[in-house]
Amino acid sequence: PQLEAEHAEHRAGDVPGRLRVPAVGDLDDDSEAVGEVRVLDREPEETVGARVASAWGVFLSVAVSAVVGFVFLFALTTHLPNLSTLFPAVLDDTTLPASSQYYFGGHLAVVDILAYNLGSLGDILSAGIAIAMAFCGLSSIASAGRMLFAFSRDDGLPGAGWLKKVSHKYRTPANSLIGIVVISWLFTLVAFILGGGTAIIVVTAISTIFLYAAYGIVIYLGATTTAWLSERVWSLGRWSKPVAWLAVFWVIVLLFLFSWPTSGNISWPFMLVTLVLLLVYYFAWAKNRFRGPHAMGMEAQLTEIEHEFEAAAEEVVGP
Repeated sequence: PQLEAEHAEHRAGDVPGRLRVPAVGDLDDDSEAVGEVRVLDREPEETVGARVASAWGVFLSVAVSAVVGFVFLFALTTHLPNLSTLFPAVLDDTTLPASSQYYFGGHLAVVDILAYNLGSLGDILSAGIAIAMAFCGLSSIASAGRMLFAFSRDDGLPGAGWLKKVSHKYRTPANSLIGIVVISWLFTLVAFILGGGTAIIVVTAISTIFLYAAYGIVIYLGATTTAWLSERVWSLGRWSKPVAWLAVFWVIVLLFLFSWPTSGNISWPFMLVTLVLLLVYYFAWAKNRFRGPHAMGMEAQLTEIEHEFEAAAEEVVGP
């Protein structure tokens, strides 16, 4: 009964088929693009010539992902098999095993579509996608942990003293990595408890929405202010302003698309809760404590820290 109720709610909140497929394709493409750039935009401190290289890296990652991702998703969504088995009109013990994992069934829509069009080659391609997604997940954890460490290093978060500690053995921000994994797991657990099979939709929507919102704010400020122009070393020239305003418009469109209550998407309550938590964090902590990036020490102090890590590494692995 619970599955049938969720299924009925999903169908009641769905949009017409002509609108659904392009919308889903757009969302998939944009969530894929986010995965491509989220690592690049968080590692400028370790990049040689970061002011140019990071900008070009983000630009090219979006451009390549837009072309390759759109071609793949266009082929995927225009060669669909009969989806009545994956998304049955009546959900019971006879139809559940062959239904989509969205209903806790045993099949995946993308895998079935690839197998329908490519046979055994589709299974191989699905395995490749799974491996790529696993590596993307590890990269996202690493980059998110690096970002958490950066804010903690500048005392911008509660518990910064613990989060900004660096492992002497691995010379990595281990505490920040642990923190980001635990926070992500707790968020996913809450989404699963409240949303059941729609947890993956909620997690994907929320992570993409707020990342795009962060980009949108920066792009909007860049398009409406001029003080930073004297410092720029890379730009799109006369296309900068049109592309910036187009990007702002598309971010706004995405905020609505990813929050739209269709296909069981219940992400908007999570968005509101997250927004409230961010406001509480800002007014209760960051507004009075966070002063932005600051130097960790003089050259001599940094050299001493480096020698300390080298000595610790030798103790672990030997001379």
